[in-house]
Amino acid sequence: MDPLQYSIPFDEIEHLDRKAAENLSGSLIYIMHADKIPPHIGWSVDQLFYSLKANGIDYDFPRMKLDTLLFSKSIPTLLIALKDNHSIERTRQSFEQFGQSINKGKTCLSPIDQIIHGPVGNATRIGDLLRQLDNEKQIKKIYGIHIPDSYCGIAAYSAEDINARIQKLKQND
Repeated sequence: MDPLQYSIPFDEIEHLDRKAAENLSGSLIYIMHADKIPPHIGWSVDQLFYSLKANGIDYDFPRMKLDTLLFSKSIPTLLIALKDNHSIERTRQSFEQFGQSINKGKTCLSPIDQIIHGPVGNATRIGDLLRQLDNEKQIKKIYGIHIPDSYCGIAAYSAEDINARIQKLKQND
């Protein structure tokens, strides 16, 4: 397995302070714990945040509250700004289809891939989705919050890594 599933040169990341993060708008992919295996992915549109988690869901969560948490806890996070804006209605419909937590065969990536690519979405890892978006020329900008200087991209991980992490989180509930 390659050490990276998606390379992001550190100097191509625009590093944000709290004020700059507040001013972002449009459709944003949040990759939290971007330096971990596997990272967690969430979605923001219209200043609201959505995330399917092992033990719950963030739905219509104010993005400002999330950003406050990320900055106060120094959580390494990438924000991928997309060229296309996606509707709040499509976002809500997608997350509602996945229920109140991650179910068998699904991950935190599933509703986001569906929002972007519809029912044909087939990304199984964050790197897959980012490569697809890159090929489609949909990535407008990559921003970072507390990204370490040594960061160079999304580390390689497997479906087993994802499933093990989901199971660990479900057991800790």
